[in-house]
Amino acid sequence: MNDKVKDIIERDNDILKILVKDLFDKLKESLLTSCTKQIEILEARLFEKEIENDTLKKDVKNLKSQVNIQSEENAKLKAELANQENNRRRSENVSNQYSRSNNIILSAIEHSTTEIDPNGTPLFESA
Repeated sequence: MNDKVKDIIERDNDILKILVKDLFDKLKESLLTSCTKQIEILEARLFEKEIENDTLKKDVKNLKSQVNIQSEENAKLKAELANQENNRRRSENVSNQYSRSNNIILSAIEHSTTEIDPNGTPLFESA
């Protein structure tokens, strides 16, 4: 039996070589096709991720510019608020100074105050 197998192998050695070569070529082609498909899928995913990344970069840039605009506006509003507070204090000070000038009491001069009711009649006099 071994001799018969040996004869078949030796006799068909060239045929076996061709069969093995064809088998390996088909296997190589199958692996190459499979790898090529996998690479194409990965490249497509990578391209999608790059597009998504670019979109997110644009969104971040837009949001940063909006934050900068809001920060500038906040700074302007704070400056305006401080300016209005200064103006209010100045106006309050002027108002206080003006009201004090109407209430001057001179010493060595008799001073009388008369309270008047809403009808215009004096209520009482004090010296």
